[in-house]
Amino acid sequence: MQTQSKNSTRTKSNKKIRYIFGFETNVDIKDIASKTHATIVVQDLSSQLATADVVLKNDSKFWDCCAASGGKTLMLYHRYPEVNFYASDVRSSIIDNLKKRFQISGLKDYAYATIDLTTTAKEVLEFQSNMSLQKVKMKLE
Repeated sequence: MQTQSKNSTRTKSNKKIRYIFGFETNVDIKDIASKTHATIVVQDLSSQLATADVVLKNDSKFWDCCAASGGKTLMLYHRYPEVNFYASDVRSSIIDNLKKRFQISGLKDYAYATIDLTTTAKEVLEFQSNMSLQKVKMKLE
């Protein structure tokens, strides 16, 4: 089912993602957020659907091994706040962005690493075995 209004398209999806909103390019998302006092996170459709069928139990561990700025991890965090989250990426600068996004979203307890998964199996195994030791507690200022 798809409904359209003047500036947006709303597509009914599966039960885990109730609605996906798409806006025309001329829509000012920041203006909508300020008028509604909402926090809006822009996420592309494929990333939203990538986590739609993921089912986690509390106390489980989830490793986003190519995390980039952590969008998929944040989507899962909002569904499963009790899960232990781990994030890694090859780029340290993008991990810095991830940490800022996690702080803003309230995800305080997680582990992260800068790892090149294509070349360093030893580092990957060390990260996996030490995940609980590398917990990071971010405190909101």
